[in-house]
Amino acid sequence: MFLDQIMIYPLKSGKSRSLAEAVIHPWGLEGDRRWAVVDERGDNLWLGEFPRLASVAADPTPDGGLRLAARGMEQLIVPPATGATTPVGFTGLDRAVLADGSAHAWFTELLGRPARLVWLDDPRRRSIDPAHGGLPGEVVSFAWDAPLLLISESSARVLDEWLAEEAAKHGGEVADHHGEAATDHGDAATDHGEAATDHGDAATDHGDAATDQGDAATDQGEVAIDQGEAATDHGEDTPVRGESALVRGGSAPLRAGSPPLRGGPEPLRGGSAPLRGGSAPLRGEEMSVVRGQGGSVSRGSVSQVGVPGRLSRVRFRPSVIIEGAEAFAEDRWSEVRIGTVPFRVSELCDRCAVTTIDPETQVKGKEPLRTLARHRKWDGKTWFGIRLVPLELGRIRVGDPVSAR
Repeated sequence: MFLDQIMIYPLKSGKSRSLAEAVIHPWGLEGDRRWAVVDERGDNLWLGEFPRLASVAADPTPDGGLRLAARGMEQLIVPPATGATTPVGFTGLDRAVLADGSAHAWFTELLGRPARLVWLDDPRRRSIDPAHGGLPGEVVSFAWDAPLLLISESSARVLDEWLAEEAAKHGGEVADHHGEAATDHGDAATDHGEAATDHGDAATDHGDAATDQGDAATDQGEVAIDQGEAATDHGEDTPVRGESALVRGGSAPLRAGSPPLRGGPEPLRGGSAPLRGGSAPLRGEEMSVVRGQGGSVSRGSVSQVGVPGRLSRVRFRPSVIIEGAEAFAEDRWSEVRIGTVPFRVSELCDRCAVTTIDPETQVKGKEPLRTLARHRKWDGKTWFGIRLVPLELGRIRVGDPVSAR
């Protein structure tokens, strides 16, 4: 197995950025989800409710600010957030730093409702929810509900096959998951309609506003995302609060009593964490390790949009995508090592309505959640991917060997 891709999301719910390498902090990948959009009460405005957030490219500036761009919006350079703090409604965090007022106005125009941009100044202030596998001393950025999310390309390819089978059953109609391949009533019909409607994502005439009978209900109810996965109050692919992810067929939560992060806390600024040298490989029933030739990785299978019959992996908001594993083998893992950095698996990831939003057009449909639920639903939830917590500090690179047990 090897590391196929690394992704960060500088703005929670915003566009992804692919990296060749990344520094691992106790709270996750450097630069990942330190900014978030909230309402006037401090509650998170998340992608499942405001799909147009997925159109926002947020690029960190050298001075610690943020460059914002989205279709139909003027580009904005946000200075570093050094102002007052404000109450926020994130689990394990009570306050965050307000960004410059120009950012509030920008997001208010984008979403068509009052919005504010906030900055997580010190991720060590936010603990991982124990209900989602967090252990004492473990911390996380604005991500839910762990520092990293891992998906397997092998598992994703199986999902592609399931989606193709579903499309064939319907007489060859292009299913919702072909939104990336430009369905004739998706990105073309709306002219990227988010910018042309009063409320963007909420008002497209072919699905976003029709969640009563569309993605939330599904035609046979297999997904059961009404009030549950589709309406979770905390954003990107988070489980329903207070419930733990369970391994299929078992009753014990998928958690390991792993030791706390070694190496101690590191400063927020001023350089990367050093690599821990001489780390021993995982022992026990390890998966075989496969490197890309010369450390290179073929990117053609990872996150392209516009490939007919292939789901964009960005829908799952992964931090890392691995290649070379048996499909869904990750369900059974309790530890993962990427390069020299070990992680513990805190829980499986149950999926919400965020996966039904095309990351390029922001059009919402029923897939892949409907089809995924037919194959991967148990304990009342639909599962895909695993959440990881770093056990050591370090650096990971595309092409690194991956092992697991």
